[in-house]
Amino acid sequence: MDTVDFFDRLSDEWDSIFSRGDINVLERGLDLVDWNLFTRVLEVGCATGIETGYILKRLKPTARLFAIDISAKMVRRAIERIHDARFTVNIKNFFEVEGIFDLILMINVLPHLGDLESLFTKSSQLLDRRGEILILHNSSREHINMVHSRKEEVKDHVLLPVETVQETAKSKGFSILNTKDDEEGYILHLQKFTQEIF
Repeated sequence: MDTVDFFDRLSDEWDSIFSRGDINVLERGLDLVDWNLFTRVLEVGCATGIETGYILKRLKPTARLFAIDISAKMVRRAIERIHDARFTVNIKNFFEVEGIFDLILMINVLPHLGDLESLFTKSSQLLDRRGEILILHNSSREHINMVHSRKEEVKDHVLLPVETVQETAKSKGFSILNTKDDEEGYILHLQKFTQEIF
């Protein structure tokens, strides 16, 4: 079974898996963002849309949320759940995305996105000047890695320490706004750094 099949199979269970995490960590993480600044938001790995609702309640009326997921069954559930004109969703791999965004959200998805250098290079290409990334997990890194280690399809999908991830991000031109890596959850909030030329 490949990764897409694995997440297709998980689509029936995803809402209950998500609810085991700390919703307060999700809420506090999303509140780090100044939502008034953003009009084109990319949600990477939207799953069944259960996290999407928390985003939409913060998104301003004129903004758009573009969501993607590799699982057709997850996307189908997201379409059934979300009825909001600001929201569109597609079955797509992150590295196939085109366009320019001012905020990229990666909620409960980072270990599944592959090589960090490629991830941040692609993110930089997709972000407008001074755009931001919010990486967030509402469970601890230790818990996430334990769960993944028990599943053959994702046993190599390891959530690395936030210090390791942020160093790679910095090497690709991002500045660090906020971090968290403890028993509650995991947050890395980044901003694309643009050198001012005078």
